[in-house]
Amino acid sequence: MITAETKVKTHPLMIFKFTRRYVFILLLPLVRSILNYGVTGALSRLVIMESLLAFLILVVSVMRWLSFSVVFRDDCIIVDSGVLVRRHAVMPLEKISISYTERNLLLGFFGAVAARIDTDSGFRKKADFEIYFSRKAARVYETLIQPENSGVLSYHSKLSMGIVMALANASAFTGLIVLAPAINRAGEILGDRINSGLRDTISFATALIGTIVPPAATVIAIIFVAGFAVSFLLTFIRYIPFRLLESDNKITAEHGFIARHRAVINRESINAVVINMPPVMRVLGFCWVGISAAGYGKKREESEVVLPAVNLRQANDFQLGIFDISSEDEFDLTCPRRMLKRAVFMPLMLIAVSIAAELVLMAIFNAFSGMIALIMSFIQIVLLYLLSVRIYHQNHGGVTISDGVIMRSYKRLTIKKMRVKKDKTCMLKVSQGPLERRYGACKLAVTVRAEQPITLKATNLDKNETDRLIKRYFKA
Repeated sequence: MITAETKVKTHPLMIFKFTRRYVFILLLPLVRSILNYGVTGALSRLVIMESLLAFLILVVSVMRWLSFSVVFRDDCIIVDSGVLVRRHAVMPLEKISISYTERNLLLGFFGAVAARIDTDSGFRKKADFEIYFSRKAARVYETLIQPENSGVLSYHSKLSMGIVMALANASAFTGLIVLAPAINRAGEILGDRINSGLRDTISFATALIGTIVPPAATVIAIIFVAGFAVSFLLTFIRYIPFRLLESDNKITAEHGFIARHRAVINRESINAVVINMPPVMRVLGFCWVGISAAGYGKKREESEVVLPAVNLRQANDFQLGIFDISSEDEFDLTCPRRMLKRAVFMPLMLIAVSIAAELVLMAIFNAFSGMIALIMSFIQIVLLYLLSVRIYHQNHGGVTISDGVIMRSYKRLTIKKMRVKKDKTCMLKVSQGPLERRYGACKLAVTVRAEQPITLKATNLDKNETDRLIKRYFKA
């Protein structure tokens, strides 16, 4: 319950927040002193001095935590901090662009909730305030920002949609990064038993399908499949279940199975709404939608997933609900048909080169022909998909302007559609390379204002038409 003024103390985990940059200084003396004491039976002066320094840092961090307080009012949040230099920050509620809270198993063990408060003037890749609240204080904070279950439930993810989202965003390399320490640790605990068991499993799988795929390729495939499976599971439990609630001035996204995440986004702070179609989602006929909000520095592009897996019609309807850009005095710029040959030239050339390289390598390294064929086939599939993306961009890409900008393009292998209001657009940039000048073509990049600006670029546009678009846009 919020009174006219509710003052709360932060959780003791704030001490860890203040000391985490000095963890190396805190742990090194302890490790060295233990090792030194075990060898010589005495503590050196250096270890004692380092321990005193670590103790001093810990004392200062405790003092910073004791002096850190948060006051909730009906119209603002006040944060007081500092030991020697006192700081008094006042944030009006309507100026908070995103409020982000997280509950996970580790925080739950200590009875804490992590909170991030971002405003339009936030730092790049850094929140205005990162605070650990107790569960009770976190409930007060979330009720102040946006009461639970307030607004209309506009999206609730199904199990199948979570699988699609996980398939589209899982990475074998990410999974291997998570999996490798666990395997190493298990090997240390269980010794040779797990190593021999792992070897037996790989040997059995290799013998089972060795007549089709070379053994070395099978081992590589098993490793990458294991990494992908781990990454898939992590992504799945991150986004399932997922709920999106909408009110007149706020959008609330809640997701996570083990770690619960809640992001409350101020509609006035939304810079852009971007529809993303990664390869897997495009094949399955789905996409995901992200919102870029001012000051949200948690991720590289300051975006939050609000629709993890929807069809294109639902995504377009959501975009229109956020930015209903008028179609009056509309100017639409698309890729001219004459640019089709130029768009497909590079992918076709790379496919031809990969086929020639495959034949040469198989002739030179005949013993590894199966592995070479497997690797090159994967590369050719990626290149064929790139060719399809280029053709899609040629047929559907471009820019539409009126009182805002609608950008249809792609980045890497992901097809994107960005919708942004005119006052949120900070730059339209035209560029031409030597070959583009020859064909009368150009690239147009639209940059959305943010602490970490978002830029989407359309290629193979007609230069004269693009110049007309720029003049008309800024004249309007």
